[in-house]
Amino acid sequence: MEQIEVKCFTELITAMTSFDYVKIFSNEIFTSGSTDNATRCVDIFILDDEALEGNQAFNVTLTTLDLDVMLGTDMTTITITDNDG
Repeated sequence: MEQIEVKCFTELITAMTSFDYVKIFSNEIFTSGSTDNATRCVDIFILDDEALEGNQAFNVTLTTLDLDVMLGTDMTTITITDNDG
């Protein structure tokens, strides 16, 4: 069975890495044809602060070099709700 590599990483929009969330870059390996590993979870740590800065956002993106693989939703935006106001 073929091994398929999927990369997962974060990209800033208005939220800043190391201040608002912990940046991720990971590689996940899937085996083609297997349903046992069709889903993966990725932990993204949100960092709390005392700054009055409004809601902030960043993207989580999935990519693969395998042209035969359909990722479904390959990017989503995460919004961090300001809790300091």
